Amino acid sequence: MKFATITGGLLGLSTLSQAAINLTHSTNPDGTVNKGDFVRIAWEIDETLDLMLSFVKKEDDTKKWPLGHRPIYTMWGGLRLDEGKGSFVYNIPSGKVKEGQLYGFYLEGKTIEESPLEFNNLTEWFEMHKWTPPKKEDLKL
Repeated sequence: MKFATITGGLLGLSTLSQAAINLTHSTNPDGTVNKGDFVRIAWEIDETLDLMLSFVKKEDDTKKWPLGHRPIYTMWGGLRLDEGKGSFVYNIPSGKVKEGQLYGFYLEGKTIEESPLEFNNLTEWFEMHKWTPPKKEDLKL
């Protein structure tokens, strides 16, 4: 009888909700992200969450910025989405970012329960590059 009780308790614990957020972003064919680029941020969540998406800058001063980054721009917050995939296209601002600095996208989600749980994910850091127009020979077909 004890075995059945223990097994049932473990099974109950294993079915508790653990939301997951997978987050990626697009780059140019050469792997760079430039000022002024349109970048697609894509995510997948496995339950209904209230989401907030931010463009962030990497910060080494973790006393001032405990998460290791600071927000540059929040695209939206409080957006409730059901489980599944989604994406958003963001135009990297030319004035708010500096070449050579590291940036990323941060997606935060909260469950819609009375006592919400918080989940988040951060893309890989990418170095910001200055946009340069294509050379004439690159435009030839």
